[in-house]
Amino acid sequence: MIPMTRTTKTRLYARMSLIPALFACLSACALVPSAATPTTVPSSTPLATLTPIAPPASATVAAQPVEAQVDTSWQAEYFTNDAWQGPAALTRVDADPLFDWQYGSPDPSIPVDNFTVRWTRCLDLEARYYNFTVSGDDYVKVLVDDIPVVETTTYANTAIPFAVTAGQHCIKIEYREFIGYANLFFSFQPGETLSLGDAGNPWQGEYFNNKEFLGPPTFTRNDPAPQFDWQAGNPAPGIPIDGFSVRWTRCLDMEGREYVFSAHADEYVKVLFDDTQVLEAPLSVNAETPVSVSTGHHCIKVEYREDAGTANVYFDFK
Repeated sequence: MIPMTRTTKTRLYARMSLIPALFACLSACALVPSAATPTTVPSSTPLATLTPIAPPASATVAAQPVEAQVDTSWQAEYFTNDAWQGPAALTRVDADPLFDWQYGSPDPSIPVDNFTVRWTRCLDLEARYYNFTVSGDDYVKVLVDDIPVVETTTYANTAIPFAVTAGQHCIKIEYREFIGYANLFFSFQPGETLSLGDAGNPWQGEYFNNKEFLGPPTFTRNDPAPQFDWQAGNPAPGIPIDGFSVRWTRCLDMEGREYVFSAHADEYVKVLFDDTQVLEAPLSVNAETPVSVSTGHHCIKVEYREDAGTANVYFDFK
């Protein structure tokens, strides 16, 4: 063994003193992750203790899915009786009055049988006819501005044209379920355009919402002639489907000769010449009569009444 000199020992001791510092440096460097190594959460750390990262200020919230959005058009009231009595047991917004509950109920709070529903919707409409179609088990009634439009019983599919003015109108659907199967179908679509009258037309029409020509007319316009076939619809805005009356008046210069007046209607029509009755025709009877006229200015008046069902009127003179 080669003996160490004093200089060799001194160098060896100096190098050995560096070892603790080297280990300390290596331990500290191991705690700093490199850029290429992602930081991981220890498996023993609960997720609830992690602080969520807020989105950047420019982030936008995703739009609500279409299927989750609510249609707020029809306000629905559900009653636990068959007469729409008392406060509603359930109120909600329904997309459309289209339901097939079969032998079930609309909601756990509503019984399977002997319940009623009322849907209401107010919206802007054009001045025209709208075609209302409805069917249901057991009973459905449709009203526009509280005027009855359609009334139908079990499985009767009914379509009715109904005239309205331009502006906001409220549609109301009343449904009744007695027993057994329960369903409802309702729709309305734009129909024919509506004649609001023309000052150049010779006949002044006064439309009443009753059968007795009472009160001021609900609607007035000038018509080409008292010749209409409204079928199951109403004749003018504000006038019901049934139980209305119309009076047409025309004053004109006539020749001194004999004229033939003819008329028929469902349900009733009466003709007056200078306020004297000259013709009357009940329920679809074709009536005709000659009228002697002196030369000069005369007034013809046609009074029509509709009770129920289809509605039409025809009058002419020559």
